[in-house]
Amino acid sequence: MATELEDVANLVPDKLADALSDIEGELVKALARLSVERPAGERWLVRANT
Repeated sequence: MATELEDVANLVPDKLADALSDIEGELVKALARLSVERPAGERWLVRANT
């Protein structure tokens, strides 16, 4: 990916910010899909007795 971003920076430098924004947006979407609900507060720090 770094090579592609270098190419964008060299060929059309004014589009680099747009390319980075697009990548950031896709990463945020991916992270949102991966996130799981956590218990409220800090209860997740407590080891469960099983």
